[in-house]
Order: sequence, then C-alpha cells, then structure tokens
Amino acid sequence: MGGLGGEEEPLDAAPMSGVITLTAGTATSATIEANALRGGVVGTDGVEMTVTGFPLVVGTGTPPCIAVGHADYAEWDALGQPPQWCAPSQCYGDADGAQEKIGRLFFDVGYADIDVLIAGFSVAYVDPVTTDWIGADFTRTEEKIGRLFFRVGYADIDVLIANFSTNPAGDCND
Repeated sequence: MGGLGGEEEPLDAAPMSGVITLTAGTATSATIEANALRGGVVGTDGVEMTVTGFPLVVGTGTPPCIAVGHADYAEWDALGQPPQWCAPSQCYGDADGAQEKIGRLFFDVGYADIDVLIAGFSVAYVDPVTTDWIGADFTRTEEKIGRLFFRVGYADIDVLIANFSTNPAGDCND
C-alpha cells in the first residue's frame, strides 16, 4: 500500500495512488493492518510512526439472515444456508415465507405450508437452494424415522399443526 523509494538518505516516498480497491463477492470482509515484520508504518525518514485506526475492517454485502451466534446458525450453515429458513416465522410452520388468505384474513402458516411439508416429509436430503421443501424443517434438526434420519418428520408436522392459521409473534432468527 505504500513504501519508501530511492537510495539516498532520507529515502524518498515511493509513488502511490492513495486508493485501495477491493473486489469481492456479495458478503466479504477484509482486515487491513500494519505489517509488524516490516516495522509497522514508517515515515520517509525510516522512523516508525504512531498510527490510529488499525486494524481497519472493511465489509461488504448483506449479513446472513441467521446471525453467527444464533443457536441454529451452525445447522443452517452446514446445510448450505437454505434461504427458506430466512423467513421470520419459518420455525413456527411457515415453509414458504408467504402469507396466505384463509377466509377473510391473511396468515403466515396456511395450506400452502402443508403442501411444502408433504413434499419434504421423510425425503432424503438434497441441495436446499433448489429444493423448497427444506423450508418445512421447522425444528431445524434431523429426525429419526425407522432406521433413517430425515430433515422433515413428525415433529415438523406438530409445529405446523400448533401454528396453523396464525401469525406467530417473534422472529425465528433473532
């Protein structure tokens, strides 16, 4: 990011653009800090300077919908961060993240969520990005059915029944 140039004391400042460009993906962070092995930040006279503001942490993109410290983060991350789990009421039975009109009212948990649950019930796990039924894993855990483990099972049915035709209070991802 900078350097000293020339061969005569005191050394001349090396040419610099003064602009740092980071090219990154949608959720990237970088840390810029002084290199202690090279003497930290030094002036053109070769003497170490006191600089504040290091390390400088730069971030870009949208933070994940489930925070790193959340109890379900490790499971969500291990499954490839299925976007279906980002709906605020997903853990209450909202498999599709949409409201549904039942009678005259709109609810987070409705008939469409039953369809998603049926599509995923006791099915072998596959890529959650292209398989919407992972949204019906309301308990966010595997369940043993017979000798095998599945993402969507009886416990998920219980969650949906308990919250059917409701708008649950609270955010699953807080």
